Amino acid sequence: MSPFYRKVVTPLNVSLSLLMAGTAQAIEAPLQSVGTQFGNEAVGTPLKRGKRAVTSPTINRWPNRTIPYVLTNASPKVRSLFLDAARHIAENSAIRFVERTNESDYLYVFDGPSDAQAEYPPGYYGEPMCHSFIGKAGGPQEITLTPSCQSMDTVLHELMHAVGFGHEHQRPDRDQYVTVTREVEDSPFKDTCDPVSSSLAQNLGNDSEASLNIGPYDLDSVMHYEAEQGIGLRNPASPMRAFPRNTLSTGDIAGLEVLYGGAPKNTGPAPTDNKLHVVMSKYELVLAENTTGEVELKVLSDVLLTDAPRVESENPLITANAVRKADNTYTIQVQALSGANTAYNATTEKRPNRIFFHFRTSDGKAGVAIFRVSVVKPACVARSFRQLVSLWQPAGSEQKFCLQAKRLTSNIQQNDPVAIDEAHKVSAWDEAMSVGLAPCDASQPLQLWRQEANGRLTSAATSHCLSLKDLFTGKDVGRASVHTSQQCGTDIPPAVAEWRYEAGKLINTAYPRSALSATNNNGVGLFPTESRPVTWQQWVWY
Repeated sequence: MSPFYRKVVTPLNVSLSLLMAGTAQAIEAPLQSVGTQFGNEAVGTPLKRGKRAVTSPTINRWPNRTIPYVLTNASPKVRSLFLDAARHIAENSAIRFVERTNESDYLYVFDGPSDAQAEYPPGYYGEPMCHSFIGKAGGPQEITLTPSCQSMDTVLHELMHAVGFGHEHQRPDRDQYVTVTREVEDSPFKDTCDPVSSSLAQNLGNDSEASLNIGPYDLDSVMHYEAEQGIGLRNPASPMRAFPRNTLSTGDIAGLEVLYGGAPKNTGPAPTDNKLHVVMSKYELVLAENTTGEVELKVLSDVLLTDAPRVESENPLITANAVRKADNTYTIQVQALSGANTAYNATTEKRPNRIFFHFRTSDGKAGVAIFRVSVVKPACVARSFRQLVSLWQPAGSEQKFCLQAKRLTSNIQQNDPVAIDEAHKVSAWDEAMSVGLAPCDASQPLQLWRQEANGRLTSAATSHCLSLKDLFTGKDVGRASVHTSQQCGTDIPPAVAEWRYEAGKLINTAYPRSALSATNNNGVGLFPTESRPVTWQQWVWY
């Protein structure tokens, strides 16, 4: 099953007797450890790997025990989970979570595809996992909560990373308490399971003696992985809290006291939600040098914006400006200048590729919407995960529709052909996965596709190929219904799953006279190509 849908075992939850900073004062110091995740936590770049386990005495704590946050990019579900986790931490520590006003250092919550590797394409549109920096990184700081890990235990785990905690099971003394299977040692989880060694601590800018284990090893921590991540008990009889772990352990709370002080306990107002939300046409814009692109966004709810929103690019060679349309809708025009580079910089530990849309409402609320730009070689642009927008639209509607993989319930039976027009029919079968049209939504992984070098259209969310399911013969033309198939390998006749993109049409190479076509019932079929332009056979990569 695709990682987008498998349960996140990531309850990432366990613990907190982490390797953490040694003093109890809430002081600021250079950030040393970055990025970390669990279960479905993302595996980061080499410099991010291994940094997830340790919180050194030089970790950046949030000053004044206060963590500003922005929820503008987050969905209602993720907002609720974040606030529940933040309230729980606040109720058990001296830490306060406050909505950002004008602070330069703040958390922003993002629930689209993750940017953990941040080096693509070719590669992924993003990782189907969660991730967070350890401690205060400085500036706008992303905490990514993707669809695969939107549960209280996972969000609590990632938020504790942002507070300053690493993984409990990466303490140097972990081998006294747990075992790690060889399968994990050879898996993508390896870098989140390696114990912190003196050499790793040196890479982090400190020595092993400078790292401090807070309290005894805590099998109950929200920062501890579980058996599904390949962690086993050295002593099977050892008591261990069950998963999921939706609350902090006693050790977690003690660790918060060591890191941020135990008094005064936080008695301030609970974290709130200003309800500001921005919908964007995409969260990642892929450009080649010296090219332009656009992202459309809309500030939702009937709010009145004051003054002109401010658009900011953190990369001097990527320019962006906002063109106002109607009803709080804007088009952000982006240009990648010659020499623009958005690759991860190992020296600065930065990837300068974000565009910020700052706005304020008439009642004093502040919001910021954030999307990314990836500057790649021209040949890679066509291979990045994007949406396939149909130029066909329902009569009288301005809504854009995109190709979308979809799951069918097991009891659906559609064996009878569904009429599309007078000339053609298409059949839909009861399958686990199918395809159709749905209103374009850049945050929907099922709408992200990439055309590989061999012509196969691959879904970002499912890693399935768009292929022909079955063939039947019309009077003089072969037609097929289309669905996603798990069999992207050599066991499928290659031509059945391969497409060529010509003049806006997706033509199946097995049946060169047939093209992928939208239907008037939000379906997708394969029909004879038309010599004249027809909107229901035209597709735009966006």
